[in-house]
Amino acid sequence: MDPNPLAGKRALVTGAAQGLGHEMALALAGAGCDVAGFDLRGDSLAATSDRVRELGREAIDVEVDVRDHAGVGDAVGRVLEQWGAIDIVVNNAGKGQREAFTDVTRELWDYMLDVNLTSVFNVCSAVVPPMIAQGSGRIVTISSVAALRGGRLLGRTAYAAAKGGVIAFTKSLAFELAEHSITVNCIAPGIHDTPRRAKDTPEERERVLGRVPMRQLGDPRDLAQTVVFLCLPSSRYVTGVVLAQDGGHSI
Repeated sequence: MDPNPLAGKRALVTGAAQGLGHEMALALAGAGCDVAGFDLRGDSLAATSDRVRELGREAIDVEVDVRDHAGVGDAVGRVLEQWGAIDIVVNNAGKGQREAFTDVTRELWDYMLDVNLTSVFNVCSAVVPPMIAQGSGRIVTISSVAALRGGRLLGRTAYAAAKGGVIAFTKSLAFELAEHSITVNCIAPGIHDTPRRAKDTPEERERVLGRVPMRQLGDPRDLAQTVVFLCLPSSRYVTGVVLAQDGGHSI
């Protein structure tokens, strides 16, 4: 098997500074990609880029707010100016929600939709035209088990609504771009063992595991390999798919 099946490809990962996005960036680099990371956390993002370079790949880190349509357009333009093309896009940036519905203000609602859904539109608005021009591309969006089952662990109405929108957006865009040999697929992760889960109390951890049939948290590195799979040449006939990677949580 080719150890670098994506050699020569250029990938863009949003939310690449830490957690799932960090692992996605490293997995894509390990498969042969140069990686551009977008995030607001500049120091952590630079550390991700350093790890990509340690794997022998080129890296670009851009500190940008993915809610900012013009800012994203400028950031994508910088990457295109340096590399000439973007072959893979992973729309991973997002933000969770803990507030019950009665505590959801209009400001919080707008924020959750902006960071979890509008950000995907912003990135795709900038990358789809050059992908169409080159006649190929891979777009992966990250939704959530909350979009499939609702926010059953916590009050997540705004988050679940935004992530449900990501699924609808993915399927619609996949249909539109299929004739251009551009695939658009979605992963709906369950609860993964990211650094922010370290804040959970033992009681919270047990409550979370009680909702997962496999009784364990997901490994971010496994999720990152699913991203790689969807970008492989052998996955060129896979589009419009929503893949739940959640230990059975959405069953």
